[in-house]
Amino acid sequence: MPRGCKVEVIDFKKIKGMQRSGVCCCMIAGDGESRISRAIGSVKDLAGEVIVVDTGTGGGTGAEARGAGARVIDLAWRDDFSEARNAALARAGTEWILVLDADEEIARSDHRVIRDCISHPGAPAYTFEQRTYCNEPTTFGWQPIPRDARMSGGARGFVACRQVRLFRRDERIRYRGRVFEEIESALQAHGLRTIDAAVTIHHYGRLEPRERIYRNALAYLASASRLPAVHRRNVHYAFETTVQLFVLGNLNEARGLITHCLEIVPDCWQFLNLRGLIDLRSGMTVNAIAWFQCALHVERNARELYCNLGAAYLENGEPAEALRSFLLGIERGGPDAGLLERAAVACREAGDIEGAFEYIGEALAADPYRPGARAVRAEILFARGDATEALRTLDTLRFLPDVPLRVYLRSLHLCIRMGAIDRAERIVGRAMDQHPGNEALLLLQGKILEMGGNDGGALAVYKRLLSVEPGNPLVLASLGCLHQRSGDLAAALAAFHRAHRLVPHDCRAEVNLAIVLEKLGRIDEAERHLRDAVSRRHDDGNACNALGCLLANRGLYGESIRYFERAVGLEPSNGRFRMNLHLANRKLVESTEVS
Repeated sequence: MPRGCKVEVIDFKKIKGMQRSGVCCCMIAGDGESRISRAIGSVKDLAGEVIVVDTGTGGGTGAEARGAGARVIDLAWRDDFSEARNAALARAGTEWILVLDADEEIARSDHRVIRDCISHPGAPAYTFEQRTYCNEPTTFGWQPIPRDARMSGGARGFVACRQVRLFRRDERIRYRGRVFEEIESALQAHGLRTIDAAVTIHHYGRLEPRERIYRNALAYLASASRLPAVHRRNVHYAFETTVQLFVLGNLNEARGLITHCLEIVPDCWQFLNLRGLIDLRSGMTVNAIAWFQCALHVERNARELYCNLGAAYLENGEPAEALRSFLLGIERGGPDAGLLERAAVACREAGDIEGAFEYIGEALAADPYRPGARAVRAEILFARGDATEALRTLDTLRFLPDVPLRVYLRSLHLCIRMGAIDRAERIVGRAMDQHPGNEALLLLQGKILEMGGNDGGALAVYKRLLSVEPGNPLVLASLGCLHQRSGDLAAALAAFHRAHRLVPHDCRAEVNLAIVLEKLGRIDEAERHLRDAVSRRHDDGNACNALGCLLANRGLYGESIRYFERAVGLEPSNGRFRMNLHLANRKLVESTEVS
């Protein structure tokens, strides 16, 4: 060793003391192998130790965590989140504990703030802001973010809440609650105060594939169902369980639980909003409108309420009121791509195509990568008579990541209306890869097979769907159309009758039934059904065209022309409607000349 250099003696007691005064990151994980390495990596330079409790619910989480440098504790899962959390806390050997989940991360820029908290503690516990990233604006408390925001995972928005995530190692500080584990009540019971720290926990669980979210919801409810009845009186528990029931489509149970929540806290706008969403999904649009209006009386600045109220008005056939709600949401919270997209839809439904085109342009200017806005733009372009540009717009969807199922469905419906079978085949192929077995996609796949001349393949798809859900009116209607085209009018009539009984107010079901009745010579019945359908839906081009055809066949050309003109006005690019109008005008002229 060179002369003059000082030798530093390694003090192992000092090193151990530094380790004890540091941070241990505690996690629990079941099937978080897809992200747990990233979670551990995000605190590797901060935490002297990472402890992961593997509850053994499947997957390679434990092996992945060990590979990332964590100490893994195996624990049999007993439907108790607090037990798993506390098992990790009990094994921590440092002065401070940081709690993280397998699908969360902390930005390195926040490490300094955490080090300051433990170096100069002002309290035994600190709350951080948890940002749960998601792409659904109707999610409670959803806030938009710039698409290129760091740590957002490409999400369009997030939901924020504050949680205690950093606290001293203390046997008194333990989690409580089997399903909704929380540590705040333990801190309060012992008079231990908390301070808000400027640290963000980035949570990506809501960006997981849809089937994984669905599976997690099922597991969640399985745990909840085994809780003692006394816990069901907890409003927070009841609300969160309602959300899971809603996700799974158990609407009657969800309605019962949210009613229980509202009996305890009648003026909570989130509860009122969820009740409205349940009724909206159940088809009870008038009730949904009332619930959303009640929620707005409580909270006037919640943008999602204006979005939900507008959606309910649209479902109820009131596009002008829907547009008013969407614009109020924009007025309250500023320009928003989602609300602008919905405003465009409301304008189009109201017949204001140019207004719709303007709003959808603003939506895409706010978020050029929004898949739903591109699908709506294609619909508006088609309504303007520009089918070529509409197809070009649909083609751009293949360059966008994470296209939602509803956008695929919307795009396929438009392709079918335009008769663009090649585009529809490509889109349905991509959609089926991402959402295998989805019933709505299978139904459209059958329709596309029909349009491509593969009736046998379409019939197999429809029979498969009916074996799962025999009372599906959409499948019955499609099956009826297939039978009608093959000439089996009796089978077509039976299918259409069943569909009409299931959805007596559905315009398409009634039009299909009327067309077969006319072919069977039951003209008066057919005309009655068509007039009923047109009176309910003035904006349905197919219904107007079908009634025009029936009247023309009866020699009532003057009256038929009125309905053909209405059909063409609703769908200017529909060649079939235009041809029927031309033929009716020619027949009227010929009949006038003869007389």
